[in-house]
Amino acid sequence: MDFRHIESFCKVADLKSFSRAAEELYLTQPSISGHILQLEKELGVKLFDRLGKEVALTAAGRCFLDYATRMMELREDAIQRIAELSGGARGTLVVGGSTIPAEYLLPSIIGRFKEGREQVSISLMVSDTAGIVEKLQTGEIEVGVIGAASDDPHLECRSLVSDRLALVVYPDHHFGASVSLKALAGEPCILRERGSGTRRFIEGLLRREGFSMGNLNVVAEMGSTAALKSAIKGRVGVSILSVRAVEEEVKAGSLRLVDIAGLDGMERMFYLVTSRTRTISPIGLQFVDFLLEWSKTAQR
Repeated sequence: MDFRHIESFCKVADLKSFSRAAEELYLTQPSISGHILQLEKELGVKLFDRLGKEVALTAAGRCFLDYATRMMELREDAIQRIAELSGGARGTLVVGGSTIPAEYLLPSIIGRFKEGREQVSISLMVSDTAGIVEKLQTGEIEVGVIGAASDDPHLECRSLVSDRLALVVYPDHHFGASVSLKALAGEPCILRERGSGTRRFIEGLLRREGFSMGNLNVVAEMGSTAALKSAIKGRVGVSILSVRAVEEEVKAGSLRLVDIAGLDGMERMFYLVTSRTRTISPIGLQFVDFLLEWSKTAQR
């Protein structure tokens, strides 16, 4: 079997379209059709049913997809391992990060990892913590960095680096340098969306103090830290955010940090998360080792 044919098959199965697969692989649609036809001849079965503009896998196609996926993974693994033996490294690595790690940690780490690895391509996928966990479970990414530990037994979570949170307000807000939880409860608050590691951490923190989200005057929920910061500047409300995420704004004076009196444990951990059941590529293993070494210096 030709790996080009198998790659075309996998892409059509993923996109459910010959034309979209052709665009993704920079081939013509007749080329894709020819690849699939050749596979069907070799296997002696029909792999796809044509359903209008889309295609669907037949029972034989679904069976073959498992093998085809494994063959492509083994091919990539072999290429990378041979490259390592010859002193080089090549391949593509897909990394996932929840919002704060993806925006404020991983870009610079990836840049350092890429030094001397010119043939390595890294794709960074951004989602909330729940989304990154799901992408690891489905194999869309190999390595993730998230803001809350996962209790999924099929995933391995390792502490990476700590992160401090604080109450963030606009510069002339009436809160002083410190505020009580009781005073905060009456103030309009903005939160990250459900599934966010930051939100889960705040929920746990309040719960330990006998509070709940119901005690807060939540006026808005935001799907990104950038949107949340803009909402604070726009005086929609205040929020508890990672200090890493507002360093530049605090220095510029467009946002201000406020301590919450009596609220201990405002530090949380970012976690390196990988699958226990899926094989990590050689490049993925190198990146995991690089992250763990980086964390040793970052904690000093």
